[in-house]
Amino acid sequence: MHRNTEAFQEFFWRLATSGALNNTIVFFMADHGIRLGSYFRTEVGMYEAKLPFHYILTPPWFKDKYPVAHSNLLFNSKHRLTTHFDTYRTLQDILHKQLTGDTSHKLGQGEYGDSLFRTIPSARGCQDAGVPLHWCPCGYFRLASLDDFQVTRAAHHLLQVINNAASRHGKCKLFKDVVVKSAKYHGENGDILLIVEMDIKSVVFRATVGHQFHENGREMDHRSDGGFRDIQIGDIERVDKYKKYTKCLSGKKKDEMIKKICICKTYLN
Repeated sequence: MHRNTEAFQEFFWRLATSGALNNTIVFFMADHGIRLGSYFRTEVGMYEAKLPFHYILTPPWFKDKYPVAHSNLLFNSKHRLTTHFDTYRTLQDILHKQLTGDTSHKLGQGEYGDSLFRTIPSARGCQDAGVPLHWCPCGYFRLASLDDFQVTRAAHHLLQVINNAASRHGKCKLFKDVVVKSAKYHGENGDILLIVEMDIKSVVFRATVGHQFHENGREMDHRSDGGFRDIQIGDIERVDKYKKYTKCLSGKKKDEMIKKICICKTYLN
């Protein structure tokens, strides 16, 4: 971000001096916060990665013409959990000129988001907003012992998931061991937030490992997966910079996801 400061400054200066801001709503956003380096491993860094910045600039006359929508926008930005699902609904409102801000979108099953110009419910949580637990900034965590039996099981389940995905590509070295560097239990459901270091090149991953339950609420005890839910590769974060380790993979879309869990065999030879 800091490398592009001058480019952004020039971009907004041109918008302002051209008069474009008089009839334009500007969305200035990121897809994630800082997620590399030692800062990423800190408590604040954990939240930083989950909370991308998002600025919305409306024309000077907007608050007078659409006072309810403008008021809702300010209130939601300060006091509500919001996501880019809401950004999408907001863009729909602008497209269809539905800017009264007095009702909420009617959502179908599996749909998420409401316009930031409308009232977002105070009781909204991550599940309501469509945010997976690993990316949820809400709730609370409690420290777990690194020697905790469940923590050890969860770490080895994560190792198995990563190796299973890497083995399907054939070009990636498989990890043999994992060391837990940090472990926290989610206060509401007992899922475990892990930061682990692998045995090759000190690769560090962060992921949430959750238990699988029977319908009656009892934990499952599968011999194959230890009773843990499936972990999606997209929900595993890699802390170190890994571009140089993944040159054996193509630039094709199918390889993009696997890059962050891969160290090429050719790199180690």
